[in-house]
Amino acid sequence: MSDVMRAPALPAERRAAKKALPARFNADKHVCVFIEQEPGQVHPISWKLMGAGRKLAEKRKLDLAAVVIGPEGEATRSAAVEFFLRRDLVDLVADNMLADYRNQSYSMALTDLVNTHKPEFLLCKPRSWAVMSPRAVTAFTRPRRR
Repeated sequence: MSDVMRAPALPAERRAAKKALPARFNADKHVCVFIEQEPGQVHPISWKLMGAGRKLAEKRKLDLAAVVIGPEGEATRSAAVEFFLRRDLVDLVADNMLADYRNQSYSMALTDLVNTHKPEFLLCKPRSWAVMSPRAVTAFTRPRRR
């Protein structure tokens, strides 16, 4: 006879409960696409990213959200309206501090959005302000090293 003891089997409801995701993962499920703006205009790659985001959102049964960050004013507002007419959601961050691109301020704005909405996916233009999007993504997804 073996000395190994087996743990008693878990009841069915406990086994099922272990497989369920925590509530925080069931809340706001969407694909976020960062809309990059060049002076007064939306960068053309943003349209391609929205198309890819739409396919991903439909495949995963998620909402699609456009993220527009920029200074207060007509250009930022019109970019948000342009995407709102065609998409599920638009997250708009408009502040005069964002008139000139500074890595820290844009990173903080995107990080706040990621922290607040916790999107399942964040799509950004390749090499899009190279440090900003990785900072936003890693700020709340990896434990910080000391």
